[in-house]
Amino acid sequence: MNTQLIVDGIHPRSLFSNAWYLISSATLIGLLWLIPFVISYNSHPLYTFLSPSVLSAGITLFFALDSALHAITPQVIDRDMNLDMAAYEKARTPLNVWMLHWCQKRLLFDAITIIPFTLIFHQIHYYELLLLIPLARTARLLEYFSICPIMKYIEWRLDDVTGAFTSRITPITGAICFFIHCNACTIYYMGRITGFVGWAALWPLFDHATVLDFYVWTFYKAVGNMFPTSFNPWTAAEQIASFIYIILAAIMYAVFLVAISSAVMAVNPSGRMFHQKIGELRDYIRWKDLSNETEQRLLRYYETKYRGKYFEEDAVLTDFNDSLKAEILLHNTRKLIERVPFLKRNEGDGRDELFIGRIAAALHSCNYIPGDYVTKQGDSGSDMYFILTGKADVFIQGKYAVSLSDGAYFGEVGLITKTLRTATVQAMLPSVMYRLTYGDFHMILDDFGDMKVRIDMLAMEREKVLRMAEANR
Repeated sequence: MNTQLIVDGIHPRSLFSNAWYLISSATLIGLLWLIPFVISYNSHPLYTFLSPSVLSAGITLFFALDSALHAITPQVIDRDMNLDMAAYEKARTPLNVWMLHWCQKRLLFDAITIIPFTLIFHQIHYYELLLLIPLARTARLLEYFSICPIMKYIEWRLDDVTGAFTSRITPITGAICFFIHCNACTIYYMGRITGFVGWAALWPLFDHATVLDFYVWTFYKAVGNMFPTSFNPWTAAEQIASFIYIILAAIMYAVFLVAISSAVMAVNPSGRMFHQKIGELRDYIRWKDLSNETEQRLLRYYETKYRGKYFEEDAVLTDFNDSLKAEILLHNTRKLIERVPFLKRNEGDGRDELFIGRIAAALHSCNYIPGDYVTKQGDSGSDMYFILTGKADVFIQGKYAVSLSDGAYFGEVGLITKTLRTATVQAMLPSVMYRLTYGDFHMILDDFGDMKVRIDMLAMEREKVLRMAEANR
C-alpha cells in the first residue's frame, strides 16, 4: 500500500479525498466570514475571540496541510468529471507529472497564502489587514465544489427536491450575505480608524455596547445600505467607503434579480414531465391491478431510464442537422463500436468515418433494471448488444460463466449468422445498453461491399466450425 501511494499518490475520488474537499470547503467558507470579523473587531476592549496572530498561525498550518495533500493527489489536468471510472483512471496524471504541474501552476500562489504575514509584521500599524492575503485562497471554493462528488450529489438533490433554480440561487444568496457581512465589518473598521466620530450621537448604546452588539448594529446598517442608505457616515473616509458599498450593492442586487429571473424561467420542465409520466404509470398499474412487485419494477425502470427528467430523445434529435446528429450519436458509442474487431473499417477511402457513423445511427438505446433478462439461451436472436454502463452476468446451461460491464458487448454471433442464443444474459445492475439489429446492420452492409464480404466470410467460417463440431460428435 505504501509503495502504491508513492507511485500513484492519493486517489482524487477516494473517500479520504472527498472528505478533505468537504473539510476544505467548510474551512474556506468559515474564513470568508471569520477574517473580516477578526480584522475589524479585534481591538474592541471586550474582544476575547481569536487574535489576528493566532488566526494567522492556524491558517498557515491548515493551508500547508491542504497544499501538501493536493500536491500528492494527481488530478486529470484536462478535467472531465463525466468520465467513467475506467476512462478516468487512464486519463489520471502520474504522480511525478502531476507534482511538476502543481509546482509550475500552484506552488507560488499556495506559498504566498501560507506565509504568516500577520505574525511576521505584527509590530506595524494595521497589521491585521495582512489577513486578507490568505483570504485569496477562497478562490479554490469553486474548484472544490466541481471535483467533489458529494457536493455534486447535494446539488442534484437540492434541484431534484426543490426545483432547478435552487442550486443557482444559493451561491448568489450566500454572496449577498457575505457582501453585507463585509460591509458591516468595514463600517466598524472605518469608524475605528477615524475615532468613531459622531457614533455616540447616532447610537445611544455606543458607550456600553459589546462586540456582539456592535456587529449586530453594523450588520443591520449594512442591510439598509443595500439601497436606501441606512448608515450616516461622518468622516470623508466613511463616506467614500459607504459610497463604494452602495454602488457594489446595486450591482449585486441586479445580478441577484437576473439570476432569479433566469432560474424561474427554467424551473425543471423535464422534471415536471417526469412526475406526470410517473402519475400516468401509477394509474395504468391500478387499472391493470398489477402486483406490488411488478409496480416497483416498473417504477424503478422509469427512474433508471429517465433519472428524474423526461424527454423523448428521438424528438430532440429531429431538430438537429445530420452533422450534429452524428456528433451526438458518436459521443457515447464510438468507443463501444471500435472495440468490436469486425466493425473496424480502415480502407482509407474517405468512407471509414461514414461507416462508423451509420452504425452509431442504427443503435437503439435500451435500459434494464437488476433481474431483467436481455437474452435467454435457446431463444432465436440476431441482435447484438453493447453495454454503455451497468453490469450483466452470463449463464450457460444455468451456470454462471462470466460478468460483463462497461464497454463489453455480446450477441455478435447472432448478428453475423442468425442462430439460437447460446447463453442467457441477465442484468445485475441498472444498465444502459445499445442494440444493433440484424436488419439494420445488413442494410448498412449493402452500401459497403468490402464490409459485406468480410461479414460473409465470417459467417462461412462460423458455419464450417459448426459442421466440424457436428461431425465430431
